[in-house]
Amino acid sequence: MGGFGSGRRSLNGGRPTTARRFALDIRFLHRHRVLREGGRFSMAIEYANGRVVDIDAFYTRGGVRMAPACHSRDKRPHLRLDDLPVDWTDCHYGGSRPWFTCPRRECGRRVAALYWGSGFACRHCLGLAYESQYERPLERLARRVVKHRAKLVVRDGLPNQKPVRMHASTYLRLLEAIDDAEERASLHFCAS
Repeated sequence: MGGFGSGRRSLNGGRPTTARRFALDIRFLHRHRVLREGGRFSMAIEYANGRVVDIDAFYTRGGVRMAPACHSRDKRPHLRLDDLPVDWTDCHYGGSRPWFTCPRRECGRRVAALYWGSGFACRHCLGLAYESQYERPLERLARRVVKHRAKLVVRDGLPNQKPVRMHASTYLRLLEAIDDAEERASLHFCAS
């Protein structure tokens, strides 16, 4: 238990991460009102070799239909794109929430984001991990401090005042979380 080499794999030797892949997030599309009949959008996917492929997409009742916008000299598309099925679930207090259904036949998982890798698929099918899964404890604490400070009005590196429309209890909780994370980071830094 806990021998040499056990635990998290290093970032270099582990699985590829989602941060290094193009992601199509359905929450972003829904927020920008693309998921309506006839809604259109364009995107560009860049390959590792630097080649960029422009894609035009539009929403139909069954999902997102995509087509390459650029063609080669012989007028054939650079890549084959499948339709991305969209599934809607009802929310408890009304309305509905969209989800992509992974287009891979063996999967069919409901996900919020699909990633590019020889076609769109969920992160499970592509074997991708999140960047945060490879963070060391000190990096995780630093990210937490940055995240909490971004929610507060900050002047000269110190929280200045409670942001407008934030509950006082939330403001105090964020201040305590920042203090706790900074204290843990300093203890971790002193111990190593």
